[in-house]
Amino acid sequence: MSMRSTNAPDRPLGSLRRTAVVCGIIGALAAVLVPFLPVAQEMTTLRWPTAEGTRSVSAPLAAYQPTRLDVAVPCETAHDLDARSPQPAVLASTNPPEAPYGDLTGLRLDIDDGQLRLLTQGRQLGTAALPAGDCAINVHADGHGTRADVGGESFAHTGGDARPQLTGIYSDVDGAVDATRGLSVTAEVDDRYNSHPTPLKLAVMAVAVVACAAALLALHRIDAYRGRRPVRATRRRWRPTGRDAAVTAVLLAWWLIGAMTADDGYFLTMARARDDLGYVSDFYRWFSGTVAPMGWFVEL
Repeated sequence: MSMRSTNAPDRPLGSLRRTAVVCGIIGALAAVLVPFLPVAQEMTTLRWPTAEGTRSVSAPLAAYQPTRLDVAVPCETAHDLDARSPQPAVLASTNPPEAPYGDLTGLRLDIDDGQLRLLTQGRQLGTAALPAGDCAINVHADGHGTRADVGGESFAHTGGDARPQLTGIYSDVDGAVDATRGLSVTAEVDDRYNSHPTPLKLAVMAVAVVACAAALLALHRIDAYRGRRPVRATRRRWRPTGRDAAVTAVLLAWWLIGAMTADDGYFLTMARARDDLGYVSDFYRWFSGTVAPMGWFVEL
């Protein structure tokens, strides 16, 4: 009887220890696994012509280059533009044609006296005579290469990543006088950070939180069982000193002058622009792209 009464109190203690260890391991493994679980990515696609027709549009990308670019121009459109243009005319360009360095970073497809020409990143990839009749000019660019064909015949090709910088879609095509049926420019935007967790990721995050909470509760029960109590703060009344007054004065002064400095003013502008944009952006760089997760403290 004495042996049984001595070991009986240790039984709940052993159970609590096992619970703390198992839940702690599960919580730690789940937390480590969370960054490697999949997310659902929102895909953004830029299409031209827009609802306003063939007007050039400005659309600078935070990632500078699209993940892929597809240009389709009917030969009829090219013939119409060429017939009314005394000089080389732009069918499609990813940078403003008049920009000093636009051709060095972007892609441009133009027509001059029946001759097609494709330029990308400062290089002429190819030229071709514009055939008569019903045909189409197609240009495709992605991370594996850039190629172009007219009427099914290839006239330009290069391997490797030669994707152009995209600051918009610019063209001399006028929908009021040129045929535009079948004309299109499609760019898939590199929007990899516009994502949200999948149900699997949310479930694992919940497991991590619940398991860690259960481990902490088990440890608390062990401490209570052992008779341990948290150390209480002293009940002596706090009285401010000169050092407290100095720290308070410095904080108040910096609250007034900090916003005028280069660093704190930078973040103040980010915070002020948040209401208009709907998110915390870098504002001064990356075309107001998000700075998640570094901007979370500005959000708070």
